[in-house]
Amino acid sequence: LLRAGARAGARVKFDEAVDAKPELEAAWNGHAELTYENGEMEQALSAAEKCLELESESIQCLAIAANASMALGDDATHAEYMARYQVLNPEDPTILFNEAAAFLNKLDDESARPLLEKCLAADPEFPECNFEYGMLLLRSGDMEGAKTHLQKYLEIAPDGPQATIAQETIKYL
Repeated sequence: LLRAGARAGARVKFDEAVDAKPELEAAWNGHAELTYENGEMEQALSAAEKCLELESESIQCLAIAANASMALGDDATHAEYMARYQVLNPEDPTILFNEAAAFLNKLDDESARPLLEKCLAADPEFPECNFEYGMLLLRSGDMEGAKTHLQKYLEIAPDGPQATIAQETIKYL
């Protein structure tokens, strides 16, 4: 049902599965995912935690637990799950981008550069990494590299939040 896109029907089946076989990690995983997608954050967090009791290294359940706890405003729990997620998935482009963004916010291009490069190596289509790397290259004087990454950003996210800035910057280059 889930593969066929029948999410409501899949949710019913996952609910039945966790009731029938509470030790089945895959059922808790699916239940957590669909509960999270439904916006039921407390239930999603609870399901993800049950999933993690059964399989402590489930990347999907760690991501759901981190996102649900963040949505609930529980910063400490969010930080705990994010730390575990990062250990298991250090090359996740979203994680790499967020780490780079922290340096960019401090105007520390030197520390952000390798993280953005790793982000692009992990996912060359990651819009935010292309945009920020392009802007970093611009600040470092690499106009051609900046133009390449800003154009890539526009190919990937033509209506993205930074599209106007990218277009205007390319005109300048």
